[in-house]
Amino acid sequence: MTTVIALSAGIFGLVVGSFLNVVIWRVPRGESVVRPRSHCPSCQTPIQPIDEIPVLSWLLLRGHCRRCQARISARYPLVELLTSALFVGMAFRFARTTPAAESARALPAFLYLAAIGVALALIDLDTKKLPNKLTLPSYFVAAALLGAAAVAGGGSASLLRAALGSAAMYALFFALWFAVPGGMGFGDVKLAGVLGAYLGWLGWDIWAV
Repeated sequence: MTTVIALSAGIFGLVVGSFLNVVIWRVPRGESVVRPRSHCPSCQTPIQPIDEIPVLSWLLLRGHCRRCQARISARYPLVELLTSALFVGMAFRFARTTPAAESARALPAFLYLAAIGVALALIDLDTKKLPNKLTLPSYFVAAALLGAAAVAGGGSASLLRAALGSAAMYALFFALWFAVPGGMGFGDVKLAGVLGAYLGWLGWDIWAV
């Protein structure tokens, strides 16, 4: 069963990775991730559905636009593969427990963490910024998904740990940001609160590693 879930998560990760490519490109530029539809940055031709199959389309087109033959960066399929690999890893980590277990029910939350982590990492690499449009909503998404996992699994203690972990990580990074001006951006402080929630949910022993 775990293998089936991991395989499904991997395929889903390819699709999510394809969408993350749009997010990584458009969010820093203040553009909508919904409209207009994906297009070639060189000739502006909308990309047809047949050319939007993750990884496979890039390989079949040999990394070039179908119409103008402009080069398409290899980063696009790499993002899709990275997201897929992270989803598979998360599935093996959380789905190997029984479906009724609280940790198994947390898989959607950690898939979201993997996806948003990929997007933020590459945006940070490109722009040296962590956009509020991604970090701030992640607090609400984490609260909803981890909360649902805790309630469904009857584990209110893990939800409390998540809240405390989020507050602790935010406070720590805020103190570092305040003590060393210019040492980090405030986006790192905001992201720390999100990461703290996930670490707290996993357990206090994670903090000691």
